Amino acid sequence: MSDVSISLASETIGSIGMFEVRNTMLMAWLAMTRELYNACLEERKSAWTKQHARVTAFDQMRSLASVREVRPEFAAVPSVVQRGAIRRLDRAFQAFFRRCKTGEKPGYPRFRSRHRWNSLLVDDLGGKVPIVAGGRRVAVPLLGKVKFRQHRPIEGTPKAMRLTLRAGRWFVTFACADVPTKPLPPTDRDVGLDLGLTHFVATSDGDVVDVPMAEREARRELARAQRRVSRRKRGGGRRRAAVRLLARAHERVANVRRERHIVLARAPAPGNPPSSWDALEKAAEKAAQRGGLARVVGVARRTLGAARVDAPTG
Repeated sequence: MSDVSISLASETIGSIGMFEVRNTMLMAWLAMTRELYNACLEERKSAWTKQHARVTAFDQMRSLASVREVRPEFAAVPSVVQRGAIRRLDRAFQAFFRRCKTGEKPGYPRFRSRHRWNSLLVDDLGGKVPIVAGGRRVAVPLLGKVKFRQHRPIEGTPKAMRLTLRAGRWFVTFACADVPTKPLPPTDRDVGLDLGLTHFVATSDGDVVDVPMAEREARRELARAQRRVSRRKRGGGRRRAAVRLLARAHERVANVRRERHIVLARAPAPGNPPSSWDALEKAAEKAAQRGGLARVVGVARRTLGAARVDAPTG
């Protein structure tokens, strides 16, 4: 297996707890930055369609001062957050032009509804770590020092910060540069991994890992939440509450799967770098029409794919 290069960027994720006033402010920021994103997209689209003129991200950033004069409510949104919305649009156009050059399906940037806009980007931290009070609070522009639960330490130099609303809770992610790499030592051992249906995975050394039961329990709770939503009347308050519980159930399933993937992907790496893979492609194709069987095969394939990336090479 060839060596896998590690990018000099890292993300440190934590969850934020805040008062209702701060939550209301962040929700207002979401609405206004989404409006700004859509307006900038319309400006670029109209300029090219009508005049074949190019509008850059820097042109739109320079016009933010006039926007705040015409719309005073935008003054309540930090300028660095407004620039982050424009930066996201610029990256979407860069990806569009890149796909056009490589012959891929272009995918022109599209307008965002409130259901497709759930994060705020602080695109410039100035190299400062916004985590204060011994890791218990994070400094957010105009919000002050917000209560914060840090999941893992920051490595490298923070460059940007993203606040994301997921299942009714806010999370913060830091993008860092100059992160030191930690390659695993190479070994000369090989191990074969066989993805099964009655068992999660079996190794050539005789080790057998059972199908993760935690995910089955989480999926049963997810099915109950989905049935609860289907019984609620559309447009009612009880349906909105059921939808929030459904989002939490989806997040629970994702967390259980992610943790299982990480544990299994890294467990065999120190002494048993996997080099041969029996992915059971035919079994997965035959099970494509059976939700439960296909899901078990898919989870196993994704787990071993992660293990293939994390494993050291000899």
